Amino acid sequence: MEYTILNKKEVKQLLTRLEKQFNVKINLDYIFIKNNKGKIFIINKNFSKLDTKKLRINNIGLYFCKEEGNLRLSIEGSSLLKNAKNILELNEEQMKKYLQGQELDIKAKDDSYILKHKNDFLGSSKVKNNKLLNYVSKSRRIKL
Repeated sequence: MEYTILNKKEVKQLLTRLEKQFNVKINLDYIFIKNNKGKIFIINKNFSKLDTKKLRINNIGLYFCKEEGNLRLSIEGSSLLKNAKNILELNEEQMKKYLQGQELDIKAKDDSYILKHKNDFLGSSKVKNNKLLNYVSKSRRIKL
């Protein structure tokens, strides 16, 4: 898998997109790395001090988001934006259905949201025509 380290301009554009999409002011002090599938990972800036020539690296960093027109935050990435204003709070029943992979009927304006249940962040999604689209990967879905 090929990885590209985002330069300062690309990071600034990414943070600006996040601010607009999720209505949040953020400053993430990480190295941002993008793979050839559009997934963006973050790693500590101290990583650049390591000599990686002698390492065999399969994966790198924390999966943060994916570019698909809009940015789609991972579950871990959404928890870093906990001060966002576009947060959609799910109740217990909605949370269970969402984590099972179901789309939800929900009354909210068409927009991108960070999903939350109590203190737990569930990633991001978008509402389209009063349907909350489900972006939970099959490997992370729960069975009840």
